[in-house]
Amino acid sequence: MEIEDRVATIYARDAIDLESLANELVDTVHLELIRPKEFGGKQVEWLTFEEPTGSDVEKMSKVQPHKAVETSFEILGGCTGLAPKEVKQLGSRDLTRLGQVLRHFLPESPLGAS
Repeated sequence: MEIEDRVATIYARDAIDLESLANELVDTVHLELIRPKEFGGKQVEWLTFEEPTGSDVEKMSKVQPHKAVETSFEILGGCTGLAPKEVKQLGSRDLTRLGQVLRHFLPESPLGAS
């Protein structure tokens, strides 16, 4: 994992160090996918995760337990530029890593909590 100018680059084999992300005030994360996917005819090997917005925080605060997974796909998609249906196509390891990045930005939210 490399951090420069508040941007973290996390390779597929790297552990995600939440403490380092917090200490360096990271606001953007480039995350290499463990299992690249093709979306719209384009091979995607990296996702850029931008800090969630106030709208995302509001959406999370109102999430009903039975809609938590659906809402998390929407928020992860908004933060990465993917459609929710594309987020659903990611492998479980990549989804877990995206959840860890979300936890960096929103440690107290029900969707980012461990």
